[in-house]
Amino acid sequence: MLRPLHVGAWAFVCLMITVMTKTLTVKDALSGFTNDVIWLIVVSFFFNRGFVKTGLGDRLAMYFFKWFGKSTLRLAYGLAIGESIISPAMPSATVRAGGIFLPIINSLAIASRSSPHDGSARKLGAYLIQSQLKVRSLFQFEFNNIRIRMTNCLLKKVHIFYIGRPNSYIIKFKLK
Repeated sequence: MLRPLHVGAWAFVCLMITVMTKTLTVKDALSGFTNDVIWLIVVSFFFNRGFVKTGLGDRLAMYFFKWFGKSTLRLAYGLAIGESIISPAMPSATVRAGGIFLPIINSLAIASRSSPHDGSARKLGAYLIQSQLKVRSLFQFEFNNIRIRMTNCLLKKVHIFYIGRPNSYIIKFKLK
C-alpha cells in the first residue's frame, strides 16, 4: 500500500535535488543546519519522543497530581510555576511547549480520562492546554522585552565606546 513520505524524508529528497541540479552548492544547502535555534527545537522534539516512549511524561504527570492535584486550578498553577522555572534557561516557547509541557499535559489529561478522541477533551485537557498557552505567551513576552532592553543598552554602550557620542537613531527607539 502506498503512503506519502514523512516530512523528514521529503526534506532530505528536496535537499538532494537542489544540490544535484546545482541550484545550491553543498555548503549553501547544508548551512541551515548550523543554526543553533533550529537544533534546539529539533532536540526538544527528540526529548518529547523520549518522554513519551520511556513514560517519563506519565511519571512527571503523577508527581504533578500528587503535588498540585487537589483542583484543576492548582494543576494549571503548577504548570505555570514549571514554565517560570524553565523559561530563563530555555528561551524558545516552541521548545518548551512541544518538548516538555505537551507530554506532561497529555499524560495529565489521559490520567483524568480526558481525551480529544472521545469527546471528553473539555474535562481537563482543553483547560490545561489553554492555560499553558496563556502562561507561555506571557513569559515569552516578558523575556523578549527584557532581551530587547538589554540589547538596546548594549548597543548604546558599544556605540559610545567606538564613536565617542551616543547615536541619535538608537536613542530615538529607547524603551521606557
